[in-house]
Amino acid sequence: MKILYYETCNSQYHEGQHLPEVQVMVDGTTTLRGVKTALKDNFAYGHLEYDVLTTEAHYDEYFEAVEELFQGCNLRDTWDSSLDIPDDDDDERDCYAYFILEGVTTDD
Repeated sequence: MKILYYETCNSQYHEGQHLPEVQVMVDGTTTLRGVKTALKDNFAYGHLEYDVLTTEAHYDEYFEAVEELFQGCNLRDTWDSSLDIPDDDDDERDCYAYFILEGVTTDD
């Protein structure tokens, strides 16, 4: 399994695609460490859109793929400092980084 960055945008503009994906909320202060942690938390707490990661092997592959994605990165760096920092009451400006899960195999 490999996790690939797809795009960063407001959810209203995300058209999706045919591969399983995971999204992480980001803003102008989000660090790479924050994105990495959110990717792990989304899986650990069952917040993925697709039910394709169902086995313990998938669990291990996913976490290895997250580690690989951020290998060699300075986790203190900002994901994208050009993004707005939305107000708490401004859900329409929420922005997400979308990632594709490539090479996911199922036992079906």
